[in-house]
Amino acid sequence: MKASSLGTIGTVLGVVGGLMHLGSSLLNDIETETDELSRAFDSEKLRDTPIDTKYYRVKSIDDRLKILAKLAIEYKLNNMVHRVATVLARVAANRYGERNQEAQASYIFTFMKHYVTYVSDALMVDTYQTPARTLTLRRGDCDDFSTTIAALAMNMGIPVAYKVIKVALGPDEIKRLIAAGKKPEPDWTHIYPLLAIQRKNGRRVWWPLDATVKHKPMGWEDTNRIVEWKVYDVNGKTLAQHKQS
Repeated sequence: MKASSLGTIGTVLGVVGGLMHLGSSLLNDIETETDELSRAFDSEKLRDTPIDTKYYRVKSIDDRLKILAKLAIEYKLNNMVHRVATVLARVAANRYGERNQEAQASYIFTFMKHYVTYVSDALMVDTYQTPARTLTLRRGDCDDFSTTIAALAMNMGIPVAYKVIKVALGPDEIKRLIAAGKKPEPDWTHIYPLLAIQRKNGRRVWWPLDATVKHKPMGWEDTNRIVEWKVYDVNGKTLAQHKQS
């Protein structure tokens, strides 16, 4: 992805596609594979042993993205990720034909929205789960959603990038920050993946996949509140950024 091609990523790309209104139909297709998905989930059952914990010194949002990008790359061929991706690719092919990346992305998005629950990090701790653990627990925060979607997409051969955003603060957020003795200014509080979908005409279009917001379609971004954004490549390298004047 060239930085010069990213100018339109600051807004919804205007591409919503014919699959977006078929959310319930896509979910029904996925649910026909419930047994296979259950076997995939069970392929890496958690044991009653301490979590293998790593500690990272994170000084900036750039450091954070490098960690997340590495996790997604390391787990794109993980057994559990591969089995879930295989199920989603199969149901996409059954309905829309093979190598239809719009359909594959839509099934990834629908699966994550309905099978994984969004939860915040533990208080005062920023944690990063592996995609396999997110699929096993079926819960995670925006970091975990991003790495899991990215790993599933890469397993299917779909290029990925990441977008982090700062959003305008509301009155209640400003009061809370002041009460906590902090400056009332936006911070990097949200991340979601971008998938490079190859359309039937051969063109690639970058679609945001923010599956943490339950009632919004694939391609949606909170453009009215975004005051600054940065886009990173698959390895966590900064490609482009923009700050509202």
